[in-house]
Amino acid sequence: MVRGVRGRGDADGDGTSGGPAFGREDLRLLGLRIRHLREGRGLSLRRLSEESGVSVAAIQSLEAGTGNPGLLTVLSIAEVLGEPVDRLVAESRKGARPRTLVRGVLPRRLPPAFPLAEGLERQRMRSIALLVPPGGAVAEADRPDGVPLFAYVIEGTVDVRQADGRSDRLRAGDAIHVAGTAPAAWTNPQARRAVVLCLTELPAPETTER
Repeated sequence: MVRGVRGRGDADGDGTSGGPAFGREDLRLLGLRIRHLREGRGLSLRRLSEESGVSVAAIQSLEAGTGNPGLLTVLSIAEVLGEPVDRLVAESRKGARPRTLVRGVLPRRLPPAFPLAEGLERQRMRSIALLVPPGGAVAEADRPDGVPLFAYVIEGTVDVRQADGRSDRLRAGDAIHVAGTAPAAWTNPQARRAVVLCLTELPAPETTER
């Protein structure tokens, strides 16, 4: 069942939707999760606004935890983000946690850039498993472009070409830290796949769009 998400101080937040009302901390965590999902999907505030029909100002207020959204607003945003609204609400109700542990293994069939921390609360960095196909290269759209960048080779071999033309060959167990410009190319000279763990900072929050 989808339950209402208005705050305790709102006239509609008295639990008449069938569940307990959202508190201010719940709303703050809901906003954080929506922002992380939006940024993880590469959507700007304006793009999310256009696709959801919710104003930029309302989305900013929601992401900042200062808004008190109606259920239709959350449904519209969740639909664009591809996140079931019940999961969105449930994750926000879990509250702040000092750490989050996720166990699992990398699937044998990876997409070119596989996010490892999708949906985690209060992320301080972006983490992806970068797949470099045998004898191939990472497509420009999938290359990590944030800096500083830390990369660790989990398996295989990868050549990392820097913006100045210099190239570094990394094998399983090797790591590289790039503080200036993001690498211009990631190529695999071997006949089997390479998997690289990449960590970058999350982008700064967007300023108000007019």
